[in-house]
Amino acid sequence: IQSLLPLRILMAITLGMFPLHAQNPDVALIELKSPDANRRAQAAHNLGKFGDLSAVPPLVAALNDPSAKVRGEVILALGNFHDPASLKALVSAVQDLDSDLRVLAIRVLVGYYTGDMPNVGFGGFLKTNYHRAKGLFVPDVTRVAPGVIPDPQVVTGLIAALKDQRAPRV
Repeated sequence: IQSLLPLRILMAITLGMFPLHAQNPDVALIELKSPDANRRAQAAHNLGKFGDLSAVPPLVAALNDPSAKVRGEVILALGNFHDPASLKALVSAVQDLDSDLRVLAIRVLVGYYTGDMPNVGFGGFLKTNYHRAKGLFVPDVTRVAPGVIPDPQVVTGLIAALKDQRAPRV
């Protein structure tokens, strides 16, 4: 029975039942070019988890994806890298046509410096509502740690986002 285990895993991968890209960054890079938007979004998510800096250029290129879901996952993934290329891409994402993605890019840029990255998914929904309820009793203040100097491009991008009249205020 033990000798059949690798065969079962191979069959599961072939049938798409086992997400190989969740285990391998090279496969996730290939999946980032899939015709299926859900697979591209999942690949971007996984690349952000891997943390390999070689994934930054393909993720930056994926910011031009037609799917807002993919661009959102790319923004979140780029927030995991503390690299000048990812920072520059996040600043450009503040100008996305989708207002929700602009807000997400701003939240990721703020999290880049504060360490408080946006919460997403169902867990994020619960945390956000908990913090919202807690905020009724405790003032909410975003602080950058002493000695941390934000990149001037980030400051310029955030100021441009504040002046943007296409969407309601963040």
